[in-house]
Amino acid sequence: MKKLISVLITTALLLTMFSVTAYAYLDFEFADKGSIGDYEERPEFAYNDPKNGTNLTYEFDSVTGTLTLTHHPDIDLSGNMAPYDTSPFDSNKDIKHLIVNEGVTGFCKGAFRNCTALEDVTLPDTMVEISEDAFLNCSSLKSVEFKGSLKTIGDFAFYDCPSLEKVTLNDGLEALGHNCFENCASLAEITIPKSVTEIFSNAFTASGLKSLKLEDSACTVYPYSFNNCAKLESVDLGANAVLKSSSFSYCTSLKSVAIPGATETVEDDTFYSCQALETLKIGEGVTEIQEDAFNDCEAVRTVELPVSLKKIAAYTFRECESLTDVYYNGSKAQWDKIEIGAQNEKLTGAKLHFNSSAPTQTCGGNHKWNGGKVTKKATPTSTGVKTYTCTLCGEVKTEIIAKCGKYANPITVKGKTVTVKLKSLKKKTQTIAQNKAFKITKAQGKLTYSKSGGDKKITVSKSGKLTVKKGLKKGSYKVKVKVKAAGNSSYKPSSKTATVTIKIK
Repeated sequence: MKKLISVLITTALLLTMFSVTAYAYLDFEFADKGSIGDYEERPEFAYNDPKNGTNLTYEFDSVTGTLTLTHHPDIDLSGNMAPYDTSPFDSNKDIKHLIVNEGVTGFCKGAFRNCTALEDVTLPDTMVEISEDAFLNCSSLKSVEFKGSLKTIGDFAFYDCPSLEKVTLNDGLEALGHNCFENCASLAEITIPKSVTEIFSNAFTASGLKSLKLEDSACTVYPYSFNNCAKLESVDLGANAVLKSSSFSYCTSLKSVAIPGATETVEDDTFYSCQALETLKIGEGVTEIQEDAFNDCEAVRTVELPVSLKKIAAYTFRECESLTDVYYNGSKAQWDKIEIGAQNEKLTGAKLHFNSSAPTQTCGGNHKWNGGKVTKKATPTSTGVKTYTCTLCGEVKTEIIAKCGKYANPITVKGKTVTVKLKSLKKKTQTIAQNKAFKITKAQGKLTYSKSGGDKKITVSKSGKLTVKKGLKKGSYKVKVKVKAAGNSSYKPSSKTATVTIKIK
């Protein structure tokens, strides 16, 4: 059954001689079965145009879970959008499908926030803005297509939508808000249209992106926009993007990147710890690379640098352990004028190619692999990586190095000197606690003790307690003790022998 709720203004308001600002106030309460209750005055939910005000009807089909918003141009209201923080649909669990008909241009803040059953959204060509928090935490939402007039996707608009797989951005879109697609773990690819001029901080942080393309957009990519996109492998930044600090830090699967010359300064940490990055090209127009921009990019093999470059700050290429070749587009005399800061030995120690670009030859798939290089050492607790490079085309392949077993047990044992009074020994056997007889450090695993030499009247228990029996005379006695550390999941067992000296006075 469908039930229609209409927003109307009384004839009296339209006929009044005074200037009136009118708003539609609606409140929907969904029963357990999904029916819509009566309405009462509340701040408006949606609007079609600042000049025409609100003229919408809302219809909910409880059988299919479909909510439809419809614009009625024949209803004329004066007034602007009245923004507010409480949507009548916030946290609704019944809405599965949302259809927004032509004429609607935007929503209020948090319009469908926490609608965890919502699966799909159909938006009109007239939509101008997706508001802040509009679809935040819609955990079942799978796809959204933006059309026509859309200019802005607001802050946190699709934050934490883990099922969102496909997003189609429209030509004409201008800005992507802060955190708008953060934690969208299923979002595998995105194309940013040329019209976009700003991608704000954390817009795609920790998303599931595997590929990214900017269509030659004169776009500013603000800090952390694509931070921690661990699956991101392919990035096409076009010719006009401007990158800010940390915009691609911790993209640990990214293999190749060409930074456009429009990014005049490659800011600090821009590609920090992109540990799979192998080839790097910095475009003509870049004049400075700031600290740590490529620090900890341990797989980088080749770097191409432009003549426009004037300064490379400290730590820029630190821990780029695989860097072998630097291709500089200028002469040696020009290279010598570049200011290069400390901790860039991996760059300055690589083979320099002057007046040269990085090779682009191919081998048609008939690779000739070199002997390989360990790019990540195996440990007892984690596997390593060995990287092979094609000597013809530069393509690389990797293989996993098995865990290397266990670490050697670092146990150290030193025997002490212990004094026993003869007077006490004549009366009864004397015992010496383990901690009085030994100094033991760094042992991994349970300790056990056994005697390996010394006077027969001195015994050693499994727990390390020494017993001196009656009958010994004044003097010094030595006893050798084998101390064994059993080891654990990371360390091998090991044993050390120590000599304990017992003085009887």
